[in-house]
Amino acid sequence: MHVTIYGAGALGCVYGTHLAEAGVAVSFVTARPRDPACAVTLERVGTSGIPRHLYGIDWRLSAPATTDLILVTVAADVLADVARTLAAVGSAPVVVLSPMLPPLYAELREILGERLFGGLPTAIAYHSPGSSRLEEVYRYWLPPAPTKFDNGTGHPGPPSDALLGYQATLAEFVKLLVKSGVPAALGPHMADQAAAATLAMAPLMIALYVAGSVDALVASHDLRDLAARALDETHALVDRALPKAALLGVGMTPAFVRSSLLGGAVALTKLVSPETILHLNAHFAHGKLRGQHAAFIVETSELATTHSLETPALVALGERLALRP
Repeated sequence: MHVTIYGAGALGCVYGTHLAEAGVAVSFVTARPRDPACAVTLERVGTSGIPRHLYGIDWRLSAPATTDLILVTVAADVLADVARTLAAVGSAPVVVLSPMLPPLYAELREILGERLFGGLPTAIAYHSPGSSRLEEVYRYWLPPAPTKFDNGTGHPGPPSDALLGYQATLAEFVKLLVKSGVPAALGPHMADQAAAATLAMAPLMIALYVAGSVDALVASHDLRDLAARALDETHALVDRALPKAALLGVGMTPAFVRSSLLGGAVALTKLVSPETILHLNAHFAHGKLRGQHAAFIVETSELATTHSLETPALVALGERLALRP
């Protein structure tokens, strides 16, 4: 199998490196040319194992014709542009691990049709300060919970021959991920489940970006209260707009975010897993996510309006986002 990964950031490099080590042909498509000699190093947190190194990487600016499956991990605000590019490239199934709310998913379905599959990643990774022009270093966690991919049963009508082929390719891809050491599984309605998980967490992550660090967020009662009210709104939207999905304990409850318990949880995390705080600061407070956060607020507010819900706290959070330098 030949897998092409659109988005050579932390998540794409974790999945791609594991697959390559398992003998899968992997290509990485990036927005800008990479030095052909650039390597990837993965360092798994909490283990004493030898780092994983990937050399001789097939860096590209577009997907090769031999691609059997395309895995997309780019920021959500550029997904539609990527989908339009992929619509003109071959006929391989396109698996999106980037967050997609229902309107964006519908737009991508219009562009890609039955080729589109959603997924809910569980791998966690961030870009290490030890990176250089010729070596991208990522620190990562692989929780036991599997990354789940849509099994394609949610498509309307009887499955076409093309859809059956895509499902078979995706099933083989999941087997290869498991072989590579990445927990993975198939499941129904994964696009809805991923959207629910995004709605359950995004307001808090946006507040973290606005604050600039975990400590600054904990110290700002006003910002935490705003995030909690925005979470009330997004949780209500999950109940209304995504009836086939369930939060299943995903995300922070608004009451927890408002309370002093959040500060206690952060203090405990610093003791038992200090690198978790480093990851939150390095990834979620990073300027690269500004566009994705802004797009999320607009799309969520529009989705809420179609379901007769209002999102004044989320809109206010967007105003705070716009003010951050």
